[in-house]
Amino acid sequence: MLATALLLTLAASDPLAPARQGMVQCYDPDTARKLCRAMGFYEFGADGAILNRAETRLQDAPVIVMFAHSTVVIRDGKECSVEPIRPADIDRIEIDGQPLPTDALGPVRAQIVAGLPDMLKGDQPLCSTYPAKTDGPMQVTVDVGGVAHPELTSTVLWVRPADGWKVRP
Repeated sequence: MLATALLLTLAASDPLAPARQGMVQCYDPDTARKLCRAMGFYEFGADGAILNRAETRLQDAPVIVMFAHSTVVIRDGKECSVEPIRPADIDRIEIDGQPLPTDALGPVRAQIVAGLPDMLKGDQPLCSTYPAKTDGPMQVTVDVGGVAHPELTSTVLWVRPADGWKVRP
């Protein structure tokens, strides 16, 4: 109970407070199967840098998972991107658990980034606002350059990977 109260207090000023306590974000959670469409893991550098490592299930059959990274900052109580996504931000792609061959990865990275909406490829920061709660699903809202984009709203749940949460069915 005390830990939850502490996390709620921290979350009001630091939307990534649960991540600092070892939790990860589960997007579009299926609580019965402990399955996420995507998971966001955070690394906090001694210099204040924040690295987001994401695993995203792009397709269910065959199961295609993309592993990517980005640098983020906390600005006005929101998590914000530092720069637009680039092909090099996609670290690897797996198909049914097998890595995509290196010679195919480059063109696929470029296709994925080219297929993103223009608003995500520009120089305006993408910022996510997390409600100050850590115990249950929450609706995360997104703005790009300060303009709200309700079509990017996601359901997110803070989870512990050790409890069996994953992106692969």
